Amino acid sequence: MKIIGHRGASAVAPENTMAAFVAAREAGADGVELDVHAAAEGELFVIHDYAVDRTTTGTGLVFDLPAAEISHLDAGAWFAPEFAGERVPRLAEVLELEGLEFEVELKCFTAEAMLAVVDAVQNAGVLDCTEFTSWNLPMLMDLKNHCPEGKIGIFSRRREAWMPDEVFERTIIGSAAFTTADVVHVYAGDITPDIVAGLHAQGRKVHANDATSTDQLRHALESAADRTSTNNPAAAVAFLRAESARS
Repeated sequence: MKIIGHRGASAVAPENTMAAFVAAREAGADGVELDVHAAAEGELFVIHDYAVDRTTTGTGLVFDLPAAEISHLDAGAWFAPEFAGERVPRLAEVLELEGLEFEVELKCFTAEAMLAVVDAVQNAGVLDCTEFTSWNLPMLMDLKNHCPEGKIGIFSRRREAWMPDEVFERTIIGSAAFTTADVVHVYAGDITPDIVAGLHAQGRKVHANDATSTDQLRHALESAADRTSTNNPAAAVAFLRAESARS
């Protein structure tokens, strides 16, 4: 099972910064998840929220702010003093990191921005190790039409309290069957072996999203998920090594 650093190694470094992505790589993660927005002029920046307020010294919506302003914001001081001076990275800068796979979540709104993201990935020569994700399913379908060789991943809903296993499993597997998704994301706390088997039977990879505990990591592993994402890739890598040593 591959380990993906969620917004990098966001448990030990400020999320979606070069420090977090480098820390994930150094921890042994196979890849990193990152979020992409377009600034006012269309330049692509890696930041999670639609507003810069939570994770930077700035204020305002990313799509309203000029690139020059975003590039000068401090994106590390909020996390810890030793990260003061970390910047909001541009997408092209992150894609230059060697030895990593990339899960690129599109937070932009326009076809022009979507195509710019695809172009950036292609120009970096990392299309074969990149997965495009988004909650905007029509955008992903259009991306696939534009770039058939690009891998797309769809997000699944969380399991609702009223749902028995059989209903939830059929909801996930049945929904995926109507898409051209290469990867299906299911929350690590909700995933089941039958979901993984059903999606594998469709020829799709399965990603266990946002594992937050050893129990969830073990659950994803025992369900035969292909990948899992976590804020603490070092702990996840250590867990997998320990499990491998036991078997």
